[in-house]
Amino acid sequence: MPAMVAYAPREIPRMARFRVEHFHIFDSFLLMFYTALVYAWGLTVHPMGRDYAAMATNGESLPFLARSIFAWEVQTFGASPLPYHLVNIVAFYGCVWCVMHLTNFTVRGLWWLGTWAGAVFMANPVHTESILNLSGIGDSIPAFFALLAITAYAYHAYKPRNWTYGFALVTFAFAITPYPLHAFLFIIIVMFEILITRPENRHFPRLMPYLLMGIGAVLYHFPELKQLAVDPGAWFGPLYFTFYPIGFLPENAAAMHHQPWLGWVAAFAVFAILMLIYRKARRPAILFAGLAMIVVRLFPSARSIDPVHLVGGGELIVASGFFTVAFAAVAYRCMDHPKWKVPIVGMTTAFAIAAALVQIRAELNWRAAGAAVKTFQASAIAASDRDNGEPIGVLPDWRYFRGAPMQLSESIRYETPFSRALSPQSIIELDAKSLLNDAVTLESWDESGGVLRINDARPIDVFPWFYPRIQAVAGGEVVSTESADDTGLTITISGKGYPTTVIPATRSLGEETGGEAETGTGDEEPAE
Repeated sequence: MPAMVAYAPREIPRMARFRVEHFHIFDSFLLMFYTALVYAWGLTVHPMGRDYAAMATNGESLPFLARSIFAWEVQTFGASPLPYHLVNIVAFYGCVWCVMHLTNFTVRGLWWLGTWAGAVFMANPVHTESILNLSGIGDSIPAFFALLAITAYAYHAYKPRNWTYGFALVTFAFAITPYPLHAFLFIIIVMFEILITRPENRHFPRLMPYLLMGIGAVLYHFPELKQLAVDPGAWFGPLYFTFYPIGFLPENAAAMHHQPWLGWVAAFAVFAILMLIYRKARRPAILFAGLAMIVVRLFPSARSIDPVHLVGGGELIVASGFFTVAFAAVAYRCMDHPKWKVPIVGMTTAFAIAAALVQIRAELNWRAAGAAVKTFQASAIAASDRDNGEPIGVLPDWRYFRGAPMQLSESIRYETPFSRALSPQSIIELDAKSLLNDAVTLESWDESGGVLRINDARPIDVFPWFYPRIQAVAGGEVVSTESADDTGLTITISGKGYPTTVIPATRSLGEETGGEAETGTGDEEPAE
């Protein structure tokens, strides 16, 4: 008989053992590192859009707590954008951490599903502005408390204890009292108890404090709710962008704006597909998360969400979190089939990587737009100093560039650490299609108007899609627009009393044009 050989078990590496025994801590730090890696590309993005008004008023327009934090940032950090973005990343990571744990408590599947859900949620471009806008903390702070309140209740339902119940109540009160957006959060708590909580842990009497606080919050915020126009399309339509976070093409957005029935047909089609998925999957987590997405939009803010550039998408953080929970539940259901276990792991990993790459691409767009805004500010200051503070015409007044809210006039309207208060006069608002040096040419200009040439552009690409008609902002009108074979767009503007100093409409975006001596294409005599 062969000799018996005893094999000693191989020692498990310390790191692997720590990961198995403390996987929540390990994955929390792993997700923190992943978040920092993805958003490192936007740490130096120059302020744009709503940032200047927020800084000029020390964050008075921001929600409770966020306004105090932002006012402290302005006083402490001054004109250095990097620390603002670091604070935004920390606040947003709190939302990511909540989504990770909420997924685990709701789906109750493999432990790595929560980490994957947190990674996908973190890289969703729909709420890019929550980190890249210096004032983005106004989106992250309310969303964090809403997600924390739901996660705290989910943990208590998973492991009922007195202290977890008390903590859940406190966080819930803090989530609904100062933030009107979350007035109906108690409905989500009730749905969790009915759909997700295990029968042995289900205890309906503990819902009573939540119902009382929830009804009180609705009554408290009712004056604001009453002011909202009843518009189901505007309320629930933006939910589409939680799983399609690249926005519509301008022509599609315009078609849905002028023919609303197209939007309703698309909405019913999406709803039917989701119901078929749930009917096949039969997982309560999918139904819970889908209904929760609707509940969080019952009290939207008056701020609209642009369907092309997704500006305003920071309001969708909580809804995006619940979508990610449903997505994780669908993936886990697919793994019930033995043949799908390995492919699902590969596909979910690839999806998380793809989402991160899309997010990094969005940050690069913001960096390019921020650099153009900074160049424009320098040109505007130089022109104002030369012309003794005369009004400066912003032609064109770029609004958005691939999701980045340039809004050039806003960047010189307020006195902030990043800007001087000048006298901007927005002549015509356009969306930037390109930031190349030869994108814009001012063929002629004086106080009665002129001709603007935008190369390689169609009207639908550059004019804000929702404008009922193309018009100049500063009291004049657009006489004509001509576009030949999509090779360029010529805009003729007519009016009176326009500033003769116009920025940035020259051969190079951001290049200064001042007075009569510097207008024109450079190949001709200056315009009179």
